[in-house]
Amino acid sequence: MLARIAGHCVAGGIGLAAACDIAIADDAARFGFTEVRIGVAPAIISVVCLPKLRRADALELFLSGERVSAARAAEVGLITRAVPAADLDAEVAAVVARVLAGGPSALAAAKRLVYTIPGMDREAAFTRATEVSQALFASAEAAEGMAAFREKRLPYWAPPPAAS
Repeated sequence: MLARIAGHCVAGGIGLAAACDIAIADDAARFGFTEVRIGVAPAIISVVCLPKLRRADALELFLSGERVSAARAAEVGLITRAVPAADLDAEVAAVVARVLAGGPSALAAAKRLVYTIPGMDREAAFTRATEVSQALFASAEAAEGMAAFREKRLPYWAPPPAAS
């Protein structure tokens, strides 16, 4: 999932942004775990937000309820990046195009690796990564991707380049 964020992104909105694989914000957007200001905690969204944050950053943001810049949200890992407002739509479109250039099964496998490998011990991680690699290299999708590369053409899943 990809998030395009313009404006305020507070409380549950941060949870939605953090749940996305890629989140790009307008550099004027403001982010805040404001729940403590009304006497509650960011409990449910902590499930998706805490894995993205260092403990010190999480404590500062959760306890203060302060709203921070998009640049700070990117710095602490809540979002992917902040861009000037005038560039937001073009940046989102460019990221979408780059993602769509990947093979569907390869994209799904890459996403699973990002979410599972860090929680595994080293030996199990290498075993799992080897299994994934072998399965993908043996797939029809990989055969198409490699053939397209050799033949200097786009694979069937890749959208044609946008007209200038």
